Amino acid sequence: MVDRAVAVAPGYLSSTANAARNQYANLLPPQVIEAQTVNVPVYADLSATELTKRIPTGTSSVTFNAATNSLNTVADWTSKFPAPGTATRPTVVKVTGGGLNIPSNVNLNHYVITVESGDINFNGSNHNLNNVMLKTNNGNVNFANVSARDLSLFASGSINTNSGARFSGETLLATGTSNGNITFNGATNTVDANSSLRVIANGDLTYNGAAATRGELITAKNFFFNGSSNLYGAIAAKGNITFNGSATVIDIPGFTTLP
Repeated sequence: MVDRAVAVAPGYLSSTANAARNQYANLLPPQVIEAQTVNVPVYADLSATELTKRIPTGTSSVTFNAATNSLNTVADWTSKFPAPGTATRPTVVKVTGGGLNIPSNVNLNHYVITVESGDINFNGSNHNLNNVMLKTNNGNVNFANVSARDLSLFASGSINTNSGARFSGETLLATGTSNGNITFNGATNTVDANSSLRVIANGDLTYNGAAATRGELITAKNFFFNGSSNLYGAIAAKGNITFNGSATVIDIPGFTTLP
């Protein structure tokens, strides 16, 4: 037996339905759901906090001109792009002259990369990222089937991940404008504390999880859950939440990945 199993919005205190046909007649007054508030973290604040956390005071940046340095192979990347940093002092790169195209078989370790104008595209396959922050000031980010640990990704436009993308450690994906949609097709490597995903969209957020995922998904607009993979964590949307298929969301008591 469930006590007062019917929940309604505030202000609804009685039923006018025909008593003979009203299957909830004995459940009045009904349980009232309090108004819910969804807080979407401010994109600029998230980005500033992440930059401060990742870049030690006094670290200088280097500039890479994409217009004069084409990157078509891993050999091009190795010979032309600035060398990686270390876990405590990443290489900070400002990309000018267009977007950044990352060829197959490139590993990114210990970088903070900002693209001034243009997209970041992962072309081909076999990309491994570790301790990396990527940001587009005026562009989108298109992931291939990346394997990433401790990744932060900020895009003024949209973010798309392929179904083979896998994330571990602390992962943050965020978009900064109302047109900045996120389509998440990948998954976390595990559903325990070794993988913690935050996806924060100022546009629509579509979750097509390829496998069970642990994370918190927040959108300032609408949320769409497609497929049948399990999500361990939480969903919050200022707009509509639509479930297509046999979606399962499993709450983790006390779980939150937000600072």
